[in-house]
Amino acid sequence: MTSAEYLDLLKQNIAKAQRSIRLVLSSLSDFTPYSPDYDYTDKELEPYDALSDRFMRAIETCLKCFRTYELYLYAENSSSLRDILQRMEKHSVISSVDKWFEMRDLRNRLVHDYLPEQLAQMYALISTPFAAEFRYVEKQLELI
Repeated sequence: MTSAEYLDLLKQNIAKAQRSIRLVLSSLSDFTPYSPDYDYTDKELEPYDALSDRFMRAIETCLKCFRTYELYLYAENSSSLRDILQRMEKHSVISSVDKWFEMRDLRNRLVHDYLPEQLAQMYALISTPFAAEFRYVEKQLELI
């Protein structure tokens, strides 16, 4: 690939990552904390399901964007996720490698069924510290 092709691919992946982040933040705009004591109807669970799906997709699209940015900057991809994230932290694209590992761990856990108390904790993480990280990344991607 030429440098121009890498740049075009990077711009496409940045746009996808930004869109996926906006969808998560949109789901959070009218978010009501999950109550483990409430027996939700199927319809009432839809906003939480949408948030989960959007969160998982945002993690994946951001990681793909990070890989593309790394390839653009270094003409190579790291062999591990930690290395990619360390490079993104070095370039201030993310605020913390550890936070992204926590986010990815939560993304992996969301695909399994959990007790209501655990779901409440997971949604609380998405709605506060992880939403803040997405806002940070969204702003940083605008600067690339």
